[in-house]
Amino acid sequence: MVVLISGGWLAVVVGVLLGPGVFGLVGAENMQEQLTPALQAAMGWVGLMLGLQARREVLQGLPRWIWRVVSLDALLVGLVFGTAATLGVWAWLDRWDWGGVWWGASILACASAGWALETRSLVGIETPAKYEQARLAVRAGGTLSALVWILVFGLLLSIATRGADGAVSIDPIRGGLRLAASAGGAVLIAVIGRFALRIAGKKADAQLAIFLGMVAMAAGFAGQMGVPALTVAAMTGIVLANLSEKGVREFERFILRADLVIATLVALLAGILLSPGIGVPEVAIGCGLAGMRLVFKPIVLQRGSPAEAESGPLSIAGVRQSPVALAMALSALLIEPSSYMARTLAVIVIAGIVCAVLPVVLSWSDQRTKSVNDVEGVAP
Repeated sequence: MVVLISGGWLAVVVGVLLGPGVFGLVGAENMQEQLTPALQAAMGWVGLMLGLQARREVLQGLPRWIWRVVSLDALLVGLVFGTAATLGVWAWLDRWDWGGVWWGASILACASAGWALETRSLVGIETPAKYEQARLAVRAGGTLSALVWILVFGLLLSIATRGADGAVSIDPIRGGLRLAASAGGAVLIAVIGRFALRIAGKKADAQLAIFLGMVAMAAGFAGQMGVPALTVAAMTGIVLANLSEKGVREFERFILRADLVIATLVALLAGILLSPGIGVPEVAIGCGLAGMRLVFKPIVLQRGSPAEAESGPLSIAGVRQSPVALAMALSALLIEPSSYMARTLAVIVIAGIVCAVLPVVLSWSDQRTKSVNDVEGVAP
């Protein structure tokens, strides 16, 4: 139950109950338009929160092997999860539709990057010193992987656009230019926000007004460019974090104080907006992605960590889906509000719930095995 609550999955269930598929307290008519402001604010908050952590001195202070963990995860996502997502979406659509396959495979592959950062449920609040490196791999590696793949996610979704005739075209050059223009807009927004923060000081109400203004500008710019709002907000946070520190650290703490509230909001919106017509294909793809995480993610943490590092129970940490996965799916839904994107969101929710339950089941099994061995006098 603690795992389901901390992962936001109970909030997703509440969202499903509120949505048009069950009680219908949130009506289906114009639901996407009604929830767009809340979605934009949530995407902006998540993007800024992640981007602000990419300070130059923090990245330079990380041990080199953390980058090995991130690189191995990127290789796994690009080759294994990318291929599996492409084949799965192709079979799901039952035809080769360039736009549909590109969008679905891009979202599912990028959502497979990284993992959940929480470690206390696996090793306890007082983490043994021998697990310190493993804990650093989980937290730093998961954060960096999420940040890298948010940027890749923005590029992949920018490449595919729907024309006036409704057809989806793939244009890498145009997509790259749109992402570059969005990066320029993010720099401009960060500079404006930096000057505003200098004036605001430590006043919480002024910081909130500045934040909402930055989110509005980032979301507006992203909407015009056809780039995910999550990506533009993350780029804005990266630039803002590496400007002068005066006022920025207080702003970062202000944003982080509401991380649980925003995570709950993201999960609630995901539950409301996911497609109620979930069938066998969605469940099969979601469970397949969860099974692949169970097989491959622990290998990334074990192979990427130093040889002397002891992972212990933290080796299973990579199985749990990153909370950024829901934000990616919702950000894609802002660009392409369709039932197909809502069903893709449902696949990510299914995979996330299965990935949250798997480590608990494995932990129970491991504890039962140890108990039996202790009773019978067998060395574990």
